[in-house]
Amino acid sequence: MRVFTALLVSFATSAFSYKLLTPGDTNGWTSTGPQTVTWQRVKTDPAKFNLALVNDDTEAMPTPKVIATNVDGTQGKTTINAPDGGWPATGDGYRINMVQEDDSILAQSQKFTIKQGVKSLSLASATSTTSSKQVDNGATSSSTAQPTDEADESTPTTQSNDGGAVSIHVEVLAVTLLAIFFLV
Repeated sequence: MRVFTALLVSFATSAFSYKLLTPGDTNGWTSTGPQTVTWQRVKTDPAKFNLALVNDDTEAMPTPKVIATNVDGTQGKTTINAPDGGWPATGDGYRINMVQEDDSILAQSQKFTIKQGVKSLSLASATSTTSSKQVDNGATSSSTAQPTDEADESTPTTQSNDGGAVSIHVEVLAVTLLAIFFLV
């Protein structure tokens, strides 16, 4: 009877612990940009953990790579930026291990694939322009567009030396005029 009770307790605790939901076999990662990890937990699970990226193929990844530390388990998800040197080589057999400080594994994801990502550039990245316009009260205002990629949500910034002079976004005007020109 004691063996049965021990097995039942062991099964119950494993059934009610962290479970990694993504990434998985149907939703892997790409080799560019930030990646998301999601999980389920119960309140008896440790509040914090680390995430390690592993691959059974030691030629693809010789050692586990810790990609996040002190993750707040109560959040149910985290976004991870690429580690120094970028994401590992594209391929199959990757897993995420959710580990405690003593390296004991709390949960392990399904195997997933890292596919080649495409880094696209927005129109704003093609040029960087600065323009200034003298306004009636003698103040100047300027607008600068910095090169960005699509993942970066920065926009042209406007600065004024008179605390509120009218600014003209030459980039927006130029794109609008080009669109009208090609539509006519």
